[in-house]
Amino acid sequence: MSEQETMIIDCAIPDLKAGSARLALAALAEAAARETGIGARLIQDPLLAQESRQSSGIGDGVALPHLRLRGLSRPHILFARLQKPVDFEAVDARPVDLLLLLLSPETDGPLHLRRLARLTRLMRDETLRRHLRGTDDVDTLCALLSDARTRRLAA
Repeated sequence: MSEQETMIIDCAIPDLKAGSARLALAALAEAAARETGIGARLIQDPLLAQESRQSSGIGDGVALPHLRLRGLSRPHILFARLQKPVDFEAVDARPVDLLLLLLSPETDGPLHLRRLARLTRLMRDETLRRHLRGTDDVDTLCALLSDARTRRLAA
């Protein structure tokens, strides 16, 4: 993945209702199933298993669950902002309200890790997080997460 490659946000959910990390991941898996055509359980089960081994909560109210899946022809990124923060057992022990799900093709080992690192860097930006928390418009959320717009916000 080149630094200029634009990451496409497939879906943005500005007001996801979920009372727990498990329910939030299940809802994201349902949305991902609609976007990818892969069964929700084929996404949800490995997500939950991975979350039980290690939290996807990276701190500052952000979680980045991620998987490599058979049957994908390209990466998919879904964003959700929870109506109420939930406990993800994040590294800073703060509840999570911003979720970015990264799904990559099964064969994208190194590329998947680079995408994940890139998303982690993006979500470390306090200005970006504030903007993501401040709008309910799906198009604006997607624009905020696109590379070009994010670079301008961080400047």
